[in-house]
Amino acid sequence: MKKKNGFLTLVFACFPGAGQMYQGYMKRGISLTLACCTLFSLTMYLYLTYLLIFLIPLWLFSFFDSYNLRAQTPEQAAANAISDVYAMGGEPKLALNIMAVPKNMPKEAVHELLRGGYDKVYEAGALITGGHSILDDEPKYGLAVTGFVHPDKILTNSGARPGDVLFFTKPLGLGVITSAAKADLTEPETMALAHEMMTTLNKSARDVMVKYRVHACTDVTGFGLLGHLYEMARGSEACIRLDTSAICFLPQALELARMGILPEGMYRNRDFAQEAVEPGKVELAVQDLLYDPQTAGGLVMACSPEDANALWQELQGAVPCAQQIGVVEEYSGGAWIILE
Repeated sequence: MKKKNGFLTLVFACFPGAGQMYQGYMKRGISLTLACCTLFSLTMYLYLTYLLIFLIPLWLFSFFDSYNLRAQTPEQAAANAISDVYAMGGEPKLALNIMAVPKNMPKEAVHELLRGGYDKVYEAGALITGGHSILDDEPKYGLAVTGFVHPDKILTNSGARPGDVLFFTKPLGLGVITSAAKADLTEPETMALAHEMMTTLNKSARDVMVKYRVHACTDVTGFGLLGHLYEMARGSEACIRLDTSAICFLPQALELARMGILPEGMYRNRDFAQEAVEPGKVELAVQDLLYDPQTAGGLVMACSPEDANALWQELQGAVPCAQQIGVVEEYSGGAWIILE
């Protein structure tokens, strides 16, 4: 594979081997491009991870020229952006702001948006070193995040092996809850918990994960749990058997799903992945929640059975909601994911 020199050669010229950018697959067969992530070789011992996340905060402009945040917050956008670095086993180091603001957006609101992103990036141990902004009719905020990972410890979503045990680290239902909130159908306590989950970094989950023999990892975001598991199953050429009774949902999420309060993204995710899923006798509302799009959702880890018990014990004290949700099996045709 041809090696390309890019602009990072100038930035990291002091590192031997800078400029060796790999696209697609390494000669060792490891996929380097995962969704919005790219890897850049700095040395034989250090890879740079680079990703871009862009979210549209849902602001309501009031008659008093003030902005009230209702759904996405800059803290959520930052947690969501940083999550891909954690899913690869990496550590975030630098970030750039990407922002669009209306002409009449008060400067205090702009400052609050930037402050929220900065606080979450700082919590992750990284630094915001600049950024770029444009004018637009509605505010948007995102981050370009750079992190480091050892080349022998890179995790992809395509390395799961038969026998691996699957763990998940946050409850599901964020898309349903935020959709219901627009119609004032959620309790304040539920919204507070949802916000907490969307602003909780996956740092602790990553720090525990890298101690054990984990073969694959993905964060659960816009594709929902089943969408991301479908990618893992296909990429690993393995079947995933999911124990739906072990999966945790946010309070009110199942009730609202039974009422049909579902985000549009859920239907897109179902269209994308349902042909690969054998639903069995699992309730439809539960299935809907498995397709529910998440913001800054948890990590799914495929762990060697030899380390599964130790990982399970340590996760329970480190992440918002540790769950042992299934196993990886040999794929023999038919459905890639089996619900039980």
